[in-house]
Amino acid sequence: MASHVHHGPGPDAIIGGMRITYLARSDETADGLGIYRVDMDPHAPGAGLHRHARLTETFAVEAGRLALRVDGADHDLGPGDFALIPPGVAHAFANRGDRPVRFTLSFAPALGREGFSRAWRGWPRKAASRIRPR
Repeated sequence: MASHVHHGPGPDAIIGGMRITYLARSDETADGLGIYRVDMDPHAPGAGLHRHARLTETFAVEAGRLALRVDGADHDLGPGDFALIPPGVAHAFANRGDRPVRFTLSFAPALGREGFSRAWRGWPRKAASRIRPR
């Protein structure tokens, strides 16, 4: 049986063409895991090149096409595609297409990542624009 079921009316954060809904927050998982639904508008810049020292990040695409740059290689993820980014690996993501993209994003451990949306506001968008999907 689930200890938490999300039935919220809308996104918890809206940033640069992204609507982020917290499905499992760090305070609900003893900081072990954070799971977020992300809906991105067409041509949304996403997050520029970055890396995480201690956490693993995953992307599970549900709809649309997600441009993902991982360790210098460009990837074009579609529905059903999954990417796991280990700690220390440089990555960036964006929606380069003309249609929205929806994906589930997770962090383990969570490390209070709900604050990541505040950090995204200050990230340079130029880095995300360098993603070239194949």
